[in-house]
Amino acid sequence: MPNGLTELCAAARSSPLAPRNAVYEALRGAEVAVIRADGDDPEYLELWADRDPVLGGLWIPVFSDLGLAKDFATGARRPAGPALQPVNGPAVELFRAALLVPCFAGLRLDPIKEGSTRLERHDVFALADGLCPNEAPDIHLFEEPLVGMPEETLCRFGEADPSYGPDGRRAVFPGAPGLSMHDFRCLSPLELGGEAAWVPCRNLAAALASAPDGAPERDDCLMELMVSFGMLGEAEVLCRKLRAEPARRPWALGQLGRVLRRAGRLAESIAHCRAALEEAPGEARLYRSLALAHAELDEMEEAAAVARRGLAVFPDEPTLRRFA
Repeated sequence: MPNGLTELCAAARSSPLAPRNAVYEALRGAEVAVIRADGDDPEYLELWADRDPVLGGLWIPVFSDLGLAKDFATGARRPAGPALQPVNGPAVELFRAALLVPCFAGLRLDPIKEGSTRLERHDVFALADGLCPNEAPDIHLFEEPLVGMPEETLCRFGEADPSYGPDGRRAVFPGAPGLSMHDFRCLSPLELGGEAAWVPCRNLAAALASAPDGAPERDDCLMELMVSFGMLGEAEVLCRKLRAEPARRPWALGQLGRVLRRAGRLAESIAHCRAALEEAPGEARLYRSLALAHAELDEMEEAAAVARRGLAVFPDEPTLRRFA
């Protein structure tokens, strides 16, 4: 039986589908290290993060030992700027800070060349509350029909581990980049070839994102899929990308307010929605997100004011009618 957080992380890295309760329990009371860049503002913690090349979310490396963080900082390459510095602190506090990082996707524990133990955003959210995440696999439902996936997309059926996860066959999209065994910890049911199969959530998102046709329906479906799967960092990346396209900008502005709210960045969501409504007053989602963000902050008078403003444009909007 491994002893110590470093050994537990190494064991989880080498066996991605093994139970992780011991890792989660150790993290709840542990001190961990992250990499920061020394900036001009000593109050601002700028964390080193790696951007996912497929879906764009930011993954923050976290180290079980300060020495491992120092080794990583010494070998890491970065553009000209402040030096990289390892800093340690209680895991729960650093996890809470990570959840506020724009486009945050998850954590990589003790990353090495061969890989890392990956914590998805929903795992980090539980740990930040001092809780242990549910033991995988996490099942995510995507209720809307999947559109935008080309019919010629290669799909392969098989079993990652017959003893692991729900009953039923597994399917993957081998042409989508980035597929790993860790992906089988988060699954979604999907109808393929007339039969149901369990598909790794991240692999499904990568397949849809890398499909050559960038039609609006594909983007709409990808957004709903990411939100359903809790991939809010990746959804934020998609919003920020599409808001640069004039035809998609109103839609992207509305979705970004929704994503920021779901990510718990309520002040950002409110500021974004207020600014976005100046240029997209016909985007119903902005009114909904703004009212809901105020309500989550227990600012009910502000929520009611937003609802009345939105109902003047969308009189039958059910969410707004709840607050008016």
